[in-house]
Amino acid sequence: MIAEARPRRPSPGAESVYCQCAVPPARCSLPGMAIETPSSTDEHVLAALIYAESTVVHGTEPSEEMLAIGWTARNRYLHVQNHASDRKWWGNGSDMESIAKGNGGREFVSVSGPRYTTFRNHLGEITNSLEVAFGNLAVKAAKAVLAAPAPKVPGVFGTYPYVWFQRGSTSPSKRACATPTSLGSHYFWSFAPGGEKG
Repeated sequence: MIAEARPRRPSPGAESVYCQCAVPPARCSLPGMAIETPSSTDEHVLAALIYAESTVVHGTEPSEEMLAIGWTARNRYLHVQNHASDRKWWGNGSDMESIAKGNGGREFVSVSGPRYTTFRNHLGEITNSLEVAFGNLAVKAAKAVLAAPAPKVPGVFGTYPYVWFQRGSTSPSKRACATPTSLGSHYFWSFAPGGEKG
């Protein structure tokens, strides 16, 4: 839903606090540091999407923005199970990858970008200590989203009832609620009343 997400990262000098290596900060890694391998394909896809789309980098727990991004994809997955007419936009719902790449990749543009692709296909190549920490937060967020009970009506109820997000505050659809929720650098929308019916 967003155009060219540019994740905010700490300045290179900030990394020296975390990594005392004798190599340039961009390539700095600590021995034994790696992103936890996701336990399923759906978890891997969702974590990659969160990693690629999210802009918040601090803390030891996933940010509200990270969880909201994950829930947006999961709510779409759950929604298309009962609303076939939205499959042309949001993917066929066979798995999380169909949602991530729905509408020819135009819904989540990051899936064709290097952050998503590297996380999804070359996880072990991410060795920068800050990126590893951030990647582990993305995996933790994906696990939490996938383990939570499904809302009664995806995109309407739940702690994160979102089905759209983007950087701008302009409504993404006639079916979206009037007022978005701002988390991190994104705006999130749930369905307007009755909008989930199509």
